[in-house]
Amino acid sequence: MKPITIILPLGSFLTGWAAWNTIDGALVLSLLLPVLWARSPNRWAAAGVAVAYYLGAGLDVPAGAGVFFGDQPGAFGWFLLGGVAVANSIPWAALWRSDPHGWRAVAAVVLTSIPPIGIVGWANPLTAAGIVFPSMGWIGLLGVMLIIAVSTRMPFASTGIATGGVLIGLFFGPDLAGPAGWMGIDTQLSGGRGDLNLVQTYIDTQHLQQLARNTKSEVIVMPETVGGLASASVPLWSDEQSKMKLEGRTVIVGMTQREAGSSHYDNIMMAIGAKSGIVYKQRVPVPVSMWRPFTHEGARAYWFDNPVVSIHGRHVGFLVCYEQLITWPVLHSVLAGSQILAAPGNAWWAKDTKIPEIQHRAVRAWGQLFDIPVITAFNY
Repeated sequence: MKPITIILPLGSFLTGWAAWNTIDGALVLSLLLPVLWARSPNRWAAAGVAVAYYLGAGLDVPAGAGVFFGDQPGAFGWFLLGGVAVANSIPWAALWRSDPHGWRAVAAVVLTSIPPIGIVGWANPLTAAGIVFPSMGWIGLLGVMLIIAVSTRMPFASTGIATGGVLIGLFFGPDLAGPAGWMGIDTQLSGGRGDLNLVQTYIDTQHLQQLARNTKSEVIVMPETVGGLASASVPLWSDEQSKMKLEGRTVIVGMTQREAGSSHYDNIMMAIGAKSGIVYKQRVPVPVSMWRPFTHEGARAYWFDNPVVSIHGRHVGFLVCYEQLITWPVLHSVLAGSQILAAPGNAWWAKDTKIPEIQHRAVRAWGQLFDIPVITAFNY
């Protein structure tokens, strides 16, 4: 075995870990993936480089999965991570050639951005566009694709371009603060785990209502599923609904909606106040833990529905939890004209890992690329 077949995957693993588990600016390191891939001596080595990168990026997934799936053996989380890494490596392996052309690397990145592989296409190097080309939008996205293409033959030149972009972003990056009168609220609610305990729903709802009263913001975004079951929770908001409507204010709360007689459910964001009703149904629930396509239970996926919703005169693109980690939902919302990115999540199972930071990091990068304000609201 040639030493390079060990050195390249090891370097790729460290690249994936450093790019996604340290600081925002380190996202640019993800652009080293095509550099390492292009130097692979054969197809198997190229696949190994890709697998190692995604394993490094998602190193905390097994720990989080161990909490979420408490009744599963410890190896289950590693099985999930490994499955995702292998799925993302398929385009890189299939497109590898001994004399790689830049378009092949770009094609691999695009194929891991869109369904079907894009459903698990986290840690995408395209996210680095927000660091390298802040405020440049679609042109910046094309710019990163150009860097990826050039890097397969001219790694030092592309590295220089990326470094220059990072330095520019550090000093001239856009302000991603939400618009005046809009805010997200973080919580620490045990009921926010999405359970259906009605007593806990009542207790949590009282707490959420108090949080809403404590702020005079016009629009308040709260975390995913903290409202509990919608059929039980919405009636508890009736008094606040009337008051907030008179005040011209709206609170948006994550809830779960079930239909009678069905084992499926919708992961929704419910508006209460001046704007009322369901404003968002999650497009991409987490595969395996929520979306279970070959069973008669689990969350429904609304793949290409509601990319934006109008709230108080602004087009809002919701990215609920898992959707923050993958590429196409945010591009879908931006393409539909999103003026605000609202990113609620529920990280009770991952609060002791880097996963919530990675989610924030990814959303901030996309907001920075398209110069769109970002509002986050997480339950820990």
